[in-house]
Amino acid sequence: DDEFIAYHCTQAGDTVCQAVTECATYEFEVKAATGLSNRVCQNITGCDNGSFESALPTSTSNRACTPCTSCNTSQYEVNMCTVDSDRLCKLLTICEPTVEFETSAPNTTRNRVCIAAQICEDGFIESVEPTATSDRKCIPRPVAYCNATVEYESVPATSNKDPVCNTTT
Repeated sequence: DDEFIAYHCTQAGDTVCQAVTECATYEFEVKAATGLSNRVCQNITGCDNGSFESALPTSTSNRACTPCTSCNTSQYEVNMCTVDSDRLCKLLTICEPTVEFETSAPNTTRNRVCIAAQICEDGFIESVEPTATSDRKCIPRPVAYCNATVEYESVPATSNKDPVCNTTT
């Protein structure tokens, strides 16, 4: 298998054998040598921009290249596509309405940042509802009283509830 017949015996000359070509380190074998033909080698190619190497070249195959994954509008890029690895995309965080609000908008390489909306503690009431991008505002709860001339207090006020007033008869 070290040689192949390059020229057969003719009236003008003897059979000529030649050494089988060895593929260089930057080549791979496209066609194996036979007793009647030389080995055919081809240069290993690089991956085009926008693709990555998904399989290494071997002595009998070229490297395999795969197009880089594209992140969609509901994702952001965690790891960029390189010559030997694909792009990694993750789903964007979605802030839970009325519970969280967005403090940092997402872009193609950064996730959205959500933080918990303020909860109005005892003695406070909501003055401004939270939005997708702003926090809830709380103010001290105004104290309510029953109108003593026509009502009486059947249940006293608490830090977050008005008193229950009933009409006097």
